[in-house]
Amino acid sequence: MADPKPAMDGLDSLANTLKRGAARTRTLEKADGTQLANLLERVNAALVNLNAQVQAAILETSYTAPVIDQKLAGKSNTDHTHDGSAIVSGTVSRPVASPSTVTSAGNASFGGTATVGGQLTANTGMTSTGVRNNQVTIGYVAMYVDQNGVFGYAPSTLSSKRILRNFSADLESWLTMIPKVVAYKNDPTQREQLGLIAELVVKREPMLGIYDEQGKLRGVRYELLGVVCLCLIRAHVKETREFRASVEERLTALEQ
Repeated sequence: MADPKPAMDGLDSLANTLKRGAARTRTLEKADGTQLANLLERVNAALVNLNAQVQAAILETSYTAPVIDQKLAGKSNTDHTHDGSAIVSGTVSRPVASPSTVTSAGNASFGGTATVGGQLTANTGMTSTGVRNNQVTIGYVAMYVDQNGVFGYAPSTLSSKRILRNFSADLESWLTMIPKVVAYKNDPTQREQLGLIAELVVKREPMLGIYDEQGKLRGVRYELLGVVCLCLIRAHVKETREFRASVEERLTALEQ
């Protein structure tokens, strides 16, 4: 016959476990606000509050481009500064879906290639220190800048123009135009350069002047002087041919 003591020990252990569980259940079910249901509600409420705090923190540190523009609106240039050593090499970009304006009140440097998908505006001028080392030999197009500061080329095809009249220039008037050796007043080296005086040029042809937004004369369109010279050469050739014809006619009359 098997010894009943091990079985009794197992039952006693199970009974003790049940007693401890019942005691803990009675403790949680006391009427002092620590009931199990209330405890679960508190835990759920704490989790909801924690989740709200996490979402608020994410929104506070992650902004879309329109929100960034809104937050930066009205800020002065001194509101946010960077030490040059704090800027590391990399790529700074704005999403295409959010058009924006990037403004630099000081100096902006690019070690590589900067590509602008829209319009690039330089209010105080544009400098390219390496352009003098670029040799262009084929397929080149002369670039111009109009009175609005837009760069481009000037088309000359018949399809792009409507002829208004033939251009003429007074030969004697242009022969009195004397090229000058000049130096610019703001040049500390006072380097000598060849040039013309714009006020004297526009007296002969106003279309050769460069004018600013207020219509003030600023310079000479030297690239168009070739057109004027061609007109003057034609006038000179015409006079020469007429004089030659007159001389030949007189010689023929004398010979007869």
